[in-house]
Amino acid sequence: MFKSNNIFRLFSFQKGRILFILPIIFIFLQKQICLSETIVNSNITENAVWTAENSPYYILRDITVTEKAVLSIHPGTIIKFAKARNLFVKGILSALGTEEEKIYFTSDNEKKAKSQWGAIHFDYSAKNLSSIISKALFEGSGHNNLAPIVLDARANVDLSNIEMKNNLYCGIEIKAIPYSKSIYLKKFELPYLALKQIEIEKGAALEIESGAVIKFARNIDLLIKGDLVADASWEEQIIFTSIKDDKADGIDSDCNGLSFGEKFDWGGIAIENSDNSFFRYVQIKYGGGSANSQNSLLFLDNSSARIEHCRFEESGRYGMSLQNNAAPDLGKGDKQSAGMNNFFGFSKNYFAILNKSTQNISAKSNCWGTNSPSEIDEMIYDYYDKSRYGKVDYTDFLEDCFGLPSIPIPLFPEDHSENLEPAIDFLWEEASSAAEYEFSISKDPFFKNTLLDTSGLKNNVLSIENLEYNTKYFWQLRAVNRLGMSDWSEIFSFSTKDSAKPEKVVLISPENNSEEIASIVDFLWQSSANTEKSHLQISKNSSFSEIIFEKFGIIGNSLKELLLSPEEEYFWRVRAENMNGLSDWSEVFSFSTAACKDYPVPASWEFEKYTGSNSIILLTKDTERFFGDFELRKNDAIGVFYNQDSVLRCGGYALLDDEENIAIPVWGKNSMTGSEKDGFDDLENLKFKIWNSCCGVELICAVEMLVGPDYFLPDTISIIKKFNPLASTVISFNRNEWKMVSSPVSPYDAYFKSIAKNKNLTIKENGETVFSPEKNIFISNYWNAQNCYEIFSPKRDSIELKGNFLQAAQNPIYIQARRTQIIPYYLNFPQALETALAPILQDILLVKDSEGKCFVPDYMHNSLGAFKPNQAYKIVLKNDAVFTYNEKGSQDFSMLEQSGPKHFRHITNRFTGSNAVFLIESDVFEDGDEIAALNENNQILGCALVENSFCLLTIFADNEMTPLEKEGAKENESIHFLHWKKKENAEQELNIVELKNLITNQYESILLKYKKDAFYSLFLSPQPSSSKEESKSGEIKFFFDRQSKLFHIDFANSNSKIEMLQLCDILGNELLRKEFSSEKNIAYQIDLNSVQSGIYFIRIKTYQAAIVKKIVVY
Repeated sequence: MFKSNNIFRLFSFQKGRILFILPIIFIFLQKQICLSETIVNSNITENAVWTAENSPYYILRDITVTEKAVLSIHPGTIIKFAKARNLFVKGILSALGTEEEKIYFTSDNEKKAKSQWGAIHFDYSAKNLSSIISKALFEGSGHNNLAPIVLDARANVDLSNIEMKNNLYCGIEIKAIPYSKSIYLKKFELPYLALKQIEIEKGAALEIESGAVIKFARNIDLLIKGDLVADASWEEQIIFTSIKDDKADGIDSDCNGLSFGEKFDWGGIAIENSDNSFFRYVQIKYGGGSANSQNSLLFLDNSSARIEHCRFEESGRYGMSLQNNAAPDLGKGDKQSAGMNNFFGFSKNYFAILNKSTQNISAKSNCWGTNSPSEIDEMIYDYYDKSRYGKVDYTDFLEDCFGLPSIPIPLFPEDHSENLEPAIDFLWEEASSAAEYEFSISKDPFFKNTLLDTSGLKNNVLSIENLEYNTKYFWQLRAVNRLGMSDWSEIFSFSTKDSAKPEKVVLISPENNSEEIASIVDFLWQSSANTEKSHLQISKNSSFSEIIFEKFGIIGNSLKELLLSPEEEYFWRVRAENMNGLSDWSEVFSFSTAACKDYPVPASWEFEKYTGSNSIILLTKDTERFFGDFELRKNDAIGVFYNQDSVLRCGGYALLDDEENIAIPVWGKNSMTGSEKDGFDDLENLKFKIWNSCCGVELICAVEMLVGPDYFLPDTISIIKKFNPLASTVISFNRNEWKMVSSPVSPYDAYFKSIAKNKNLTIKENGETVFSPEKNIFISNYWNAQNCYEIFSPKRDSIELKGNFLQAAQNPIYIQARRTQIIPYYLNFPQALETALAPILQDILLVKDSEGKCFVPDYMHNSLGAFKPNQAYKIVLKNDAVFTYNEKGSQDFSMLEQSGPKHFRHITNRFTGSNAVFLIESDVFEDGDEIAALNENNQILGCALVENSFCLLTIFADNEMTPLEKEGAKENESIHFLHWKKKENAEQELNIVELKNLITNQYESILLKYKKDAFYSLFLSPQPSSSKEESKSGEIKFFFDRQSKLFHIDFANSNSKIEMLQLCDILGNELLRKEFSSEKNIAYQIDLNSVQSGIYFIRIKTYQAAIVKKIVVY
């Protein structure tokens, strides 16, 4: 593309005047010399044929095809409507295009803007039963708030293969008239749009075909005074939703780009005095925004309907409201409803069912999003809230109360992935209650034209080969079970790699042979779309035999603020790079820099003095007076800046001169000026700028201190060691996930409002929310690089921090014993845990990350592997400690592939911001078994494998930021355990025999309740017992008293004679050996109080056999 642009630039420079005139002549001739055109300014009262040869047809007034007329439009015909004009069809319209020659309905305005013309209206009459439009394109409609096609629902019209672009709406508008006769809405590829109130009068019925989608505008209701029959199938459900809900059918109906439905978007369905309404496999969502339907998705007044396999969700207030003698059968009532309805997202005061009817309602065999009867009670308003109303019987609710499967989460390829091979293994996180999956991939984000639609997928992996190179794809999926389908997942995109090398770069600025360029230079070039990185060289000669500046791996097409010497000639060139190789070098451009101008410090650097507190920043003879390759010169200035709201203000500066020592007084906030911020807050980060007097520009820089703090502290002195360009790091967040973060970069602009600008983040420090614009919380305003934060993002997002790299050696970390503490990670590269934590390794009880992955050295368990930049970690130590990270430590680490449980599944979000860790053992465990922790409603809170005879299990809690999603345990909720024995393929309940708090090192009550950041050891058994373990091997009895830490061996009833006894640690190191005489022994005990916590093996050798017992000491 850029080649032709360059040719145009060349020609326009040489032949500018001619080329400027030619397009005007061409446009004039094109307007005047048309092969043919037809003006239509009267109604069509007899049969007529419109052809491509006679087009375009200009419709200059509203035209009607009368009842006795047939208008046939041939392929390739263009129909242009004047401003606000419409075509009304009372007779027959037959518009059949082809793939190669579509029929084109558009505006006579060349700009093709929205809302230029009205619509094609199909009015009801006895004559228009066979009207058809196929393979046609609509553009520019929407005047008077109309959709491109307005359909009287009594008319039987066939519409297929219709493309709509740049209209006010995309869909088929239902004509808003009272319908006194029964009507039938058939399924079209396009959705129906209700832009005005739709009313079915008494005695009439509305019947809807499977798969139809009806979208409603703001506050619009469907009012039924007769009957509504919406009988669909599992595969093709009927959907009532918002006009903004593009995910329902992949169509941008409001033509405002990709959007999603929200509560209150439209009204609801209101039915009165109906006995024969029927809903099956119907979804009603994003309504509740109208008083006509009682702020409900479905309002029944004195009506009884059969409702089954339906989904009610995302209502502004209520799912279903019942009034007067309304008596719907929601399950196993007198109309034999199968139930299987799913009420999603309801709670106390936001009722799934608001029963103000005098009738009792049968609502059995439904799904409520919970298995707790008390929680279901809260989402139903009935007799038990006010005795004059009927009762709602929700008994026999489905044990799997999630009903429809959850929405699967795409994993790979990750969203916005680039340069992928054209053969891809797609992977997603399995959805709960899913039997199979449907997968869709397209080049179109609205999935109008899909490349592959696959259903019946039993696994969460799909391999696709032979995708196109250099192509952007979009993919989504949904889960399916016997109750129906989940919503479509989030749409992920990726791009396949280009198989070609980049094309030659075109240099733009500085232009060739340019002169008097300021010595702070911005370089700009143009590269082809398949460029990944660029390589820039600058020299003082055209042969580039001496390179004075070179930069590899430049992302983008520019390099800004490069400092060069004044009054010099330079030559520059660029080449592009991607995975396929390098382009040729660009042309060589030259330029020369201007002489220095000695610009004075700007007025914006003026600062408040004598505020009552200050500190001193010193430049000494040891300060490196360079910024990159640029040497600071006399009359340059060093300024120190603070945040005043989101604006940087100068707090002090000094001009450079010939003196060895230069002092910069830095002023703090005046305590007497109240809320006015006229200086630094205590502990606020110092931010530096260099004033380049030669060019008259500010340069933002990072500073490395030789001595003293890099933050404001009154009455201190700091000495600058050197000036550095700003370092940068990016912290990424996934949707609805809490993440513990720290940063190797101390941000230059540490103001939370600047860092989180246009991002809906919630930030916690030490467990307290300190920043949340949505909740108007601004307890803390600045990012402190020495601190750790827990950050929640409701969407996939990221923040970028620019500033100084922290010096890990100058930032010791203090940890208190036996408490959970979040620690930062200051290095900008990954480091193995054993290396990063080497100084305190012997004291570690537990380290875990945001996902609950753990390092427990006493048990040789490490699912964490390494510390990674931008993350923070929770740690528990046995003793107080202080340590620093080793910046020169090895960056090498390896991660063993982690296998996970297959029998139990924990599908929900693991980044909920709260979890607890349990070390579990039992005599009945065997490697490969699985353990699941469950709450009172038998929801799986976490599961793990038994490995090395014990199980390390992380339990996850509810996410406080997503209250409508049940993702885990509640604080103080009771927990119990289920054991799956692999060999027997059988489950059994396990009871807690012993419980020890590993943080406090104390035994506790065996009634286990969830507590955030708990770290427990548990001994489980199929039967309740004491805290003493007893087992037999032949007739030898083994007995371990955990509290006294004495291991007893009883030979009294054994015919075997003990020959030798060994105590070994988990690595096989022998700690104790005892050899016995040939006489028969009675008993022996081993005192384990002197050994450290961990796993040990006791080996007993008799004359007949060898017996090994594993024991865990806490």
